[in-house]
Amino acid sequence: MDKPLKDWTLAEAQAYCKGSEDCEDCPMRGDDWCSCRTHNPANWDLFERSKYTADEITLAQLLVKAGVETVRRKADKDELLLDWSDCRSRLPGAAFPSLEPNRTVELEAIAESEAQDG
Repeated sequence: MDKPLKDWTLAEAQAYCKGSEDCEDCPMRGDDWCSCRTHNPANWDLFERSKYTADEITLAQLLVKAGVETVRRKADKDELLLDWSDCRSRLPGAAFPSLEPNRTVELEAIAESEAQDG
C-alpha cells in the first residue's frame, strides 16, 4: 500500500490481510502479536457496517409500505430485484447504489437504518 496505515480504509486493511501470507512484517500488527491474530481484519464482516443514503432509506421505507420484503443487486450491478409475497419486480441499479453485487438485503433493515453522513 502506498499510503500511511492511518489513511487505510477498513476494506483496504481487510484486502491487505487476505492477500498477505506472512504476518511477520504486517503494518497492522503493532506491539501486540496476539491482537492481530485474534482480531484478524480478513475475518471482519464489513457488510453490516455499510450505511445507506437518505434517498435509499426513503425509497426503502416506501417499498416496505407497499409490502416489498427484499432487494437484491444482480451481478451485473445495473439491475435490482425486488421480492414480496409471490411477486418479483425490477428496478434500475441506481436506486440502491450502496448495495453490493449478489447481495440480498431486507428492505426493513435499510428503512430502519441511519443515513450516512455527507
